[in-house]
Amino acid sequence: MNFLYHGTSANFLKPILKKGLRARRPASKGNFPDLPSGHGRVYLSDTFALYYAFQMSQRFNRDAVLVRINTHMMNVCNFRPDEDYIAADKSGSHDFAQIRTEETLNKHKRILMARKYADEHPELSTLSLEKHGTVAYKGKIYPTMFAGIAIVPKAEVFSIIMQQYDPCPGILSASFLGSEYRQTHSEIFEKYRKY
Repeated sequence: MNFLYHGTSANFLKPILKKGLRARRPASKGNFPDLPSGHGRVYLSDTFALYYAFQMSQRFNRDAVLVRINTHMMNVCNFRPDEDYIAADKSGSHDFAQIRTEETLNKHKRILMARKYADEHPELSTLSLEKHGTVAYKGKIYPTMFAGIAIVPKAEVFSIIMQQYDPCPGILSASFLGSEYRQTHSEIFEKYRKY
């Protein structure tokens, strides 16, 4: 893997160009309305970054932005599995899948427990990316680590998502359509590359 992507909205473009991708703050909005995102992390994907850029584009009514990151410039010790992968994977490929307590049955508590588990098991980062299409990076990603930035007009990203994407990123989508999504990322990135 040479590149990973971060999907966001154009309203964050100037600070990203100047300072890089900042790790999320404790109260950052996450995938679930009443559960903040994991702080101290930047979420990356080789599969679903365009989908997340679309989500941010919709939220802020701005163009979508894909930041391509050169993985060879990143500290491999800072990678962590995405807690969404840890919470969703029931294949038995890690111990968390075997935990069946009342707390893990509640989705939000399960995500919080998975977040802690992810911090304790960085070795699962590769599986997270392979099986779920996402991974977390602890810390800041500096502009010198960027391999380019693409800006996709909001009207066009909607059309691309509706034609190309399963509306539910996750293990099944990554398993069945991951290679097609990775190809789409590369093509869309090259078509709309600005930096």
